[in-house]
Amino acid sequence: MQASCVVKMIEEDIDVLGVTVVLICLCFTRHLFLRACVSAENKAVLITGCDNEGSFGQLSAEALAKRGFRVFATCYTQKGYRSVEILNKRVAVSSSSENIGQITPIIMDITDPTSVNAAVMSLKDFLRDDQLALWAIVNNAGIHDGLFIDWTPVDTFKMLMEVNFFGMSIYVLTTYFLRNRM
Repeated sequence: MQASCVVKMIEEDIDVLGVTVVLICLCFTRHLFLRACVSAENKAVLITGCDNEGSFGQLSAEALAKRGFRVFATCYTQKGYRSVEILNKRVAVSSSSENIGQITPIIMDITDPTSVNAAVMSLKDFLRDDQLALWAIVNNAGIHDGLFIDWTPVDTFKMLMEVNFFGMSIYVLTTYFLRNRM
């Protein structure tokens, strides 16, 4: 009985391994396909939450700009805005490619409808002036206070939910993009 259990476990492990190998192959194929087939020409990407150096937002902005996309990076603070300006200069200097994209910072508070609408209008102007199409939105903005949920004050929890789940930018930017095909 134990030997048959061991054989069954080995068979299940082989099945899991097989599925894993197939998934890795599919991901790698998709990666190669996208690299070869997606042209960045006249395409722009909007990334929210690009305030911090070394953050996912800034690393994504850098990677997309190096592939030739025009990146619009939203920041909550002036410090973040300046950090993105420095990133844009660093990308321009470090790239040997002629097809290098540009990273443009935009100030936006995703919890403030007025700020989000101003960012949308600013983005719309940039796209129109540079004859670009908004190709993707990366809703990356988020915050965390580092506390356990049972230690988090109610007001802080409400703020975390507003930014991370109900942020106006997610709704306004995505619906504006879908309705107007900027």
